[in-house]
Amino acid sequence: MLVDKTKPYLSSKRKLVKNNSELKEQIDLVEELLELNHLDTSLDFKKIVCKKDKSRKSVKIPNTQYRILLSQEDDIFMLICVCSHDRYQIRNKNC
Repeated sequence: MLVDKTKPYLSSKRKLVKNNSELKEQIDLVEELLELNHLDTSLDFKKIVCKKDKSRKSVKIPNTQYRILLSQEDDIFMLICVCSHDRYQIRNKNC
């Protein structure tokens, strides 16, 4: 699978990992798994009911409170943002 990292995604990731190298490693691992083996069972996908984006999903970052929001189009994962669970709820509330 191809993984496309949007500008908002890169910005949100940069802010989160600024002072946390361990979190950066965990996020990088999830990104790598999405590219190499998106069917890996350690990727905890959750489908999101969204009227604006029917292919929206999230992936948990293991052992953290963070999720990656993404949209899947054919063989491309478009990474939208990485956010805390609370922020995730807000972003998907009016979807």
